[in-house]
Amino acid sequence: MKNKEGFLHSLQELVAYPSVKGAAQEGAPFGRGIQDSLEAALAQAARAGFKTYIDPDGYYGYSQFGEGEDYFGVLGHLDVVPIGSRDDWKNDPFTMVQEEGYLYGRGVSDDKGPTLLAFYALCELLEEGMELKMPVRFIYGTDEESGWQCMERYVESEKHPIMGFTPDSGFPLVYAEKGVLNLRLSGKGSDVNYKAGGALNVVPSEALYPFSDSLAEHLKALGAETLEKDGNLHVLGKNSHAARVEDGINALVLLLSAFHGDGKESPAALFVKERLYGAHFGEKLLRISEDDLSGKASVNLGRVDLSAEEEILELDMRYPVSFDYDELIDELRQVALLYGFELDVTSHLAPIYIDREGELVQSLLAAYRKVSGDDTPAQISGGATYARAMENLVAFGPSFPWSESTEHQPNERVKMEEFEMAFNIYKEAFRNLVGK
Repeated sequence: MKNKEGFLHSLQELVAYPSVKGAAQEGAPFGRGIQDSLEAALAQAARAGFKTYIDPDGYYGYSQFGEGEDYFGVLGHLDVVPIGSRDDWKNDPFTMVQEEGYLYGRGVSDDKGPTLLAFYALCELLEEGMELKMPVRFIYGTDEESGWQCMERYVESEKHPIMGFTPDSGFPLVYAEKGVLNLRLSGKGSDVNYKAGGALNVVPSEALYPFSDSLAEHLKALGAETLEKDGNLHVLGKNSHAARVEDGINALVLLLSAFHGDGKESPAALFVKERLYGAHFGEKLLRISEDDLSGKASVNLGRVDLSAEEEILELDMRYPVSFDYDELIDELRQVALLYGFELDVTSHLAPIYIDREGELVQSLLAAYRKVSGDDTPAQISGGATYARAMENLVAFGPSFPWSESTEHQPNERVKMEEFEMAFNIYKEAFRNLVGK
């Protein structure tokens, strides 16, 4: 990477914007922090000689080098998930810090850093004199971590790329992604009054409730780690991405399961104890919860709102690529009804499957293997990336099979040495696919 200092300066600038989804404003549909980050990224691209465009309502932007109707797309996003507890971070989450070969900060790995890395890789090739056989467009999303409204607007408004990738996953590449459901279970109220949670695609790492010896004992029996502080019982879990629920510990599942054992009459607590506790992969919700093609389903309880008027549970579910959507929803509704709940689908991303023998997959795999020397096969993922947004897109890097995964967690970080290898892979990929 010849312009490493330029890359680090640009990333530092983008990380500084707290681009967590916020209240809509005029020209900033997902909050001012996200819009400031989008405008900064476009300004960086304009200084590099790229043509830039921003949606009139602020839903998305893009930068493009080269002219022509058919283009190669690189899809990244500038929004980030909430930081969780500030106490869990050793540095300011929105100040990029370089320490012992790592870059720290919210967004360095998901997805500001990877998007910028691919951008700098193309810039270096252009500076070296490579000519393009088609334009390359960097598409900047702003609502990837929530409802994908940004990509919905882009798909409706713009011509689609003929092929491309999103640097928002792992190497070698992901050619298939499981379906993603956001589910809302709602039913009559109970005597429990409790509200907690955050982003549905993040395993909750902490849950608080007024302390009682009885509740503490029931949590201990469930294997939960707890502490008492300021009159509250803190249930300590572990953050992870909802696509990898097995890497986390869901504090809300533990707390609601203990509610049931503690004698609280709550259909929600009963549902969580019987259907979610100790069952990351939907094995207590579905008769069949995996397939041979893409493996196991996964379920994450992300938000709860319990009161005398109504009980609400909100779930993130990833389901295998071969599952029939209508049959799946029907089965889930039948289970919900056993507890008096209505089930609504609040968002759905259908699974994708890209031909492993096609030009896109083979060219990207060749780039990865040439630079890394690794022959790990292409992967199937439970993650939801922009590869689903349009046809002939895959998720490509930047993490490696051996990389530490810290996205959506406190102290999000990337190893600079791995970023530099990913940079060279992106250069080789652009040579293969868009170089003359």
